[in-house]
Amino acid sequence: MSREALEMILGIGFAILGLALFLKRETLSKSKYYRVIMIVAAIMFVAFAVYLGFRSFNSYE
Repeated sequence: MSREALEMILGIGFAILGLALFLKRETLSKSKYYRVIMIVAAIMFVAFAVYLGFRSFNSYE
């Protein structure tokens, strides 16, 4: 498997993880502090997934 394909698969995994964390934040914790931390972590996961996606598309050119 090529490096670009691995980056895409990893990016999809991080995007799913980030979106699941964002959607389930209400049921995972009742504390407002932990909800804010989960939102920040979800945004970081999705941002890293987008970064990996752009990086793998740019390496094809």
